[in-house]
Amino acid sequence: RELFSCAMASSVGMPLRGVERAWRILGCANDGQRAGRPGLTRTFSRAAAPLARENWIPPPASGQGTCHLPAGRQLGVVIASALKHSKPAALISPRGIVTYMYMILFRKAAVLPLSLVMLLFASCGSSPNVPPTSVITPPPPPPAGDATVVQVDNTATLQRIDGFGGTTLALVYGTNDYLGGYRPAAIRAAFGSVGISLGMLDVGVVEAPADATDPYAQRANDNDDPAVMNSRGFNFTGSDNLLRKIVDPAREFGYSDLGLGPLIRVARVLDWLQPIRATNYQRYLDEVAENVLATMQHWRDANGLTPRLIHLFNEPTSGNVELASSSTQEVVDIVKRVGARLRSAGFAEVKFVVPNEETMSRSLEVARAILADPAARPYVGVIGFHQYPEGSAYSSPRRILESSGVGVPDASARQELEKLKALGLQYGLPLWMTEVSEGPYRSDFAYGSMEDVLARAIHIHDLFEYGGASAYFGMNTIWDLRSHEDHYAGRDVPFLRENSGMVLVDQSSGDVKITGMGYAVGHYASWLKSGAMRIGATSANPRLLATAFRDPTSRKIVVVAINTEETSRTVRIALRGATAGSGITGELSFEGTRWQIIQPYSPTAAGEVEFVAPPRSVVTLAIPTN
Repeated sequence: RELFSCAMASSVGMPLRGVERAWRILGCANDGQRAGRPGLTRTFSRAAAPLARENWIPPPASGQGTCHLPAGRQLGVVIASALKHSKPAALISPRGIVTYMYMILFRKAAVLPLSLVMLLFASCGSSPNVPPTSVITPPPPPPAGDATVVQVDNTATLQRIDGFGGTTLALVYGTNDYLGGYRPAAIRAAFGSVGISLGMLDVGVVEAPADATDPYAQRANDNDDPAVMNSRGFNFTGSDNLLRKIVDPAREFGYSDLGLGPLIRVARVLDWLQPIRATNYQRYLDEVAENVLATMQHWRDANGLTPRLIHLFNEPTSGNVELASSSTQEVVDIVKRVGARLRSAGFAEVKFVVPNEETMSRSLEVARAILADPAARPYVGVIGFHQYPEGSAYSSPRRILESSGVGVPDASARQELEKLKALGLQYGLPLWMTEVSEGPYRSDFAYGSMEDVLARAIHIHDLFEYGGASAYFGMNTIWDLRSHEDHYAGRDVPFLRENSGMVLVDQSSGDVKITGMGYAVGHYASWLKSGAMRIGATSANPRLLATAFRDPTSRKIVVVAINTEETSRTVRIALRGATAGSGITGELSFEGTRWQIIQPYSPTAAGEVEFVAPPRSVVTLAIPTN
């Protein structure tokens, strides 16, 4: 009865390995409904890369894939797959053993014919399939005196959480869409499963002939007068690709907070500005302002969208040195000139995420200069910063685990975070960490390791706790093998080293993978809406890190707990200023398992929330409150 009712309710294709998995997958569907999760599709998409290290995405060449069965036609597939792939070693529960024996006894008499009949009515579709997730039961009550207590204070309201993101590329080059048929699955994984809600939409080249076939190769000034725009001298192919290929399909998952950038790259796409700067600095500033204004007007007038925040720079005077200059004053001057030009053109609300320098210290230095200038300050909406160089305290997963992972955060990095936090509080501005990466030539741990998940979850905790940050960005939101091979041509950079982004698309194997970074971010992002507030959370154990949030829309308190020890840890959450209700749900990641669903359960008689965190695990709990 349970198998049949779940199969009738579900509309997602499922590759199976064993009878027990069939039970678990279908149980997951029911559990997702009972928990009030946003639909069965969402329940299954919580594991956009499967827990058994299988990837089941259809090849894009023909547009067709493995069977994607409509409602009511999956029972045959479930049973037939179970019969085909079941192994006694996989049947670890009493129910699994009973089911297995039933299959052995009756497979020829009843089950196999039923399977074949059902399969006759099954049809194949072209929709990408999302693999299943698993289910765990609520932990048993902990032994007395054996719990780590986490105090969550709902009366201590801290910073607002704006969201999570990365640099977002269209991955379309000329007429070649590199993602092709993988795009829907990649969009679903990044914006649905991981929960990306922010980002820097890379608009690419803007000033080039409108009919340019290669805008980058044909980049040039529209004319010699920055006060007069020549519409034929601007090319918005990059912007239009982003709208059609990223923004529009991601809206299904609630993506709407657009952030364009980086808009000013004098060292590369705007390199024709360098001789102008050398001879006429004021005209140079006006040309920069014209370029930004043209982009904003296109998004507003052609697309009907006006981003509230734009990223003027990406490491303007450090790291990439995209201004081809080390001048702090130049950054300040650009902020003032661009801000004034946008205001005069009617963009009254748009503000900037600045300066996004390579390191926390350089970001702090340049941000102080911008904010100290009363003419520049009104245009700043967010203090943005990166956490490099590569190998530094928060760039390297290994260093994170060796410091905060053992309860001793890196003192220097924590101090820099605290200075940035103080600057934000001084001017009433949120902090966004807008890029971090391990680097393409480094790899502390093998791809898919739990260490990467653990390290980045800790990283997010520290950023929120010590920096008071409101947003966390990884590297690329989506990256693919073909783009990787083009970008790193002639260099020995394995594709799977790009694990500081969120989602990787491997066209050669047909896999859409969520990275360790993506899984870590998902433990926060998919449970928090923009506007959630961080609230007080203290742990009695420095190896059990906890961060808590209040979601005003769902009236839930979300707690992310990270157990960095090699042993299981029973945790007891005590709430202040709120009462825990029934229907506590969540997810769990540990060695070999990602985003395992926690079935709904209730608080203790004392009103506390108890759970067991496995060794080296990340646990997210969503606690309804009365």
